[in-house]
Amino acid sequence: MDGGFINENRAFVGREALENLKAQGTEKTIVGLVLEGKGVIRNHQKVTTNLGDGEVTSGTFSPTMGKAIALASVPKGSTGLCEIEMRNKQVSAKIVKPPFVRNGTILV
Repeated sequence: MDGGFINENRAFVGREALENLKAQGTEKTIVGLVLEGKGVIRNHQKVTTNLGDGEVTSGTFSPTMGKAIALASVPKGSTGLCEIEMRNKQVSAKIVKPPFVRNGTILV
């Protein structure tokens, strides 16, 4: 056993592609969304932020918060309010940092 240490020199299929992606960086990040009004956010819904478009990766209703919440992939640096396309309507949501709730305490 290696004692849990990662061998930085280990060769594997796809390593070069992963290193190229890491070097280029990413233009998107995962953020939390809290719906301002009524409804439930679902995956693959379009999100429009101050910096461009993104997509909901997962969404549900939070009984603890009493609101719909979601995680979304959006352009890095997106802040404030955004619009989610739900049933051909634009619904307002707040961009927040996850987690939403920890040990029964609402964090957002």
